Amino acid sequence: MTPFTFSDGTHVPANNWIVVPQQCMMKDPEHYPEPETFDGFRFVTRSEEGAVSESRLSHPSWRFPFWGSVKQACPARFYVTDMTKLIVSRFIMNFDFKLADDKVPGSFAWGPLRVPHPYLAFLLKERDMGVTPGN
Repeated sequence: MTPFTFSDGTHVPANNWIVVPQQCMMKDPEHYPEPETFDGFRFVTRSEEGAVSESRLSHPSWRFPFWGSVKQACPARFYVTDMTKLIVSRFIMNFDFKLADDKVPGSFAWGPLRVPHPYLAFLLKERDMGVTPGN
């Protein structure tokens, strides 16, 4: 890596990391009420006409920087979003799964990153759907 100086004069020496603090942003109660509580409808607005989603998983925003910045977002985000939904839905429909050891932490810090724990493992069991393949 090489050193870099931004237009405002901010200098980043060689071999330093610049990262977006996504976890801190996603758990900020100023942006998301009760961020530690699961809410499957967090990004859906309820109105008299019904539930309306204001956000899309594939759309970048300053509050949800998963796909990069608003000005320069990942061009493959639509494809990746669709494929992820297909894969996850197949797993949910066709498999029962649980943690192999629920005492293993889900992640750990590695430098400035939070990564999955290397000993984290899932047990999968295919559901018997009562259907023979090919029928």
